[in-house]
Amino acid sequence: MKSFYIWFLLIAGFLFSRFYNLGNLPLFSDEGYAVARAWELKNTGELLGMVKYTTQPVFIWIVALFQLLPFSAVIDGRLVSGIAGLGTALILAKLAEKWIDSNAEIPAFILMTILPFSVFYDRTILFESATLFFMVLGLVFPAATGLAVLIKQTGWLILPAVLTLGRGSLKGRAIKVLISILMVLVVWYLAVGSYNLVTETIFGKTAAPISVHANFKNNLLRSMLWLIDYLTWPVIWLSALGGFAAVFEAIRQKKITPILIVAGWALGIFLFINKTAVIFYPRYLYSSLLGIVLLAVNGWEKIQNRGFNKIALSGLSVLIMLPGFISSWKIIVTPEKADIPREDRFQFFEDWTSGVGSKDLSDEILKKAEINKVNVYLEEENSYFITLKNDPRLKKVNVKTAQWLVDPLTEIPREVLADGKTAMFVRNRHPDIPADWPVELVWSFPKTNKRSVYLYKIIR
Repeated sequence: MKSFYIWFLLIAGFLFSRFYNLGNLPLFSDEGYAVARAWELKNTGELLGMVKYTTQPVFIWIVALFQLLPFSAVIDGRLVSGIAGLGTALILAKLAEKWIDSNAEIPAFILMTILPFSVFYDRTILFESATLFFMVLGLVFPAATGLAVLIKQTGWLILPAVLTLGRGSLKGRAIKVLISILMVLVVWYLAVGSYNLVTETIFGKTAAPISVHANFKNNLLRSMLWLIDYLTWPVIWLSALGGFAAVFEAIRQKKITPILIVAGWALGIFLFINKTAVIFYPRYLYSSLLGIVLLAVNGWEKIQNRGFNKIALSGLSVLIMLPGFISSWKIIVTPEKADIPREDRFQFFEDWTSGVGSKDLSDEILKKAEINKVNVYLEEENSYFITLKNDPRLKKVNVKTAQWLVDPLTEIPREVLADGKTAMFVRNRHPDIPADWPVELVWSFPKTNKRSVYLYKIIR
């Protein structure tokens, strides 16, 4: 019964960290893209239509299913990652118990709860949390490997770990993995309609290019800076200790242990990603959490076994967890002030694809015209398109994308000028509006001291 209450409190704390204040983070363009594809699926019923956007389908299916919840489209989508993160934490806790020690279960769950890396991405509509869940699930049910791939191409990275660590005999695991791969190929065939295009899907349907000629040294330096923010130094050192301990334990036992395999896998994918990522962002390292958490817990178990008294261990555990807890709390309460990597800060708060100022933009549209007589144009289905469509106050506003707003800007179509409704458009780049356009700038919102979002009204 005591164990039940402990786990109840742990899971409640995890859910609080993922769901509290969930709408406070500005909607990043890639999140808006996922919601737009989910809406498209709902409207067209094309289960594999998103593949034409170089997107694997399963995550979009889940986001579309969650759109049935009675919250906003953004909150519904972010709940997907939160639930996936909880599943990952629970499975890693069980794996820690199995591969390390019966006392390793709770520390593994706590680490996944408080690490800034998992807290941040579990609160977004990005593919990473769901991908990691199915990757970890593949270690328990090898047939789930294909689902990881159908979430995101990085799901392939779990294959070596599944074949060496998955449940059952090697032959049984291999057969299940083969079946899951065949499932992936069948889905791709149904999506692209040709066996010749399946190979292109494997190597070409990726969001970012990879190459062995990527700048390895530069990537490695950036990775270390990102991990310092997202993992904190105490957890990094604890993971290193766990890795060294795994090596010595394997030598002592004269056999390859599961934790040693985890250490080798984590190091291998870390080096692989750094060596091949031409365009590089922190989220590409997210799958490494599988290894980092288990190695950190392994390191903690070695410390516990050194005979320290409970007071010393309690104090040390607080010192290890405190930096991550503080950073994660900032992510939850004031994400714009949180200590996250510069690249993620840029994309979510400063870049032209971030949705900073969305509420203020809606407020200005409401001020400028009768709400049922407004057309608002955007150049693509970016953050602001989703947030405007998602604002219940703007249900009667006609929000749509317009090709004439895509660079280079040429002219406003005659049918737009002839429409009797008030016409506005959002410009989320430098205001390079042609001088002969009959428009006036009615509002701007500074994202940073160098970038703003602009709202223009067409004058007739």
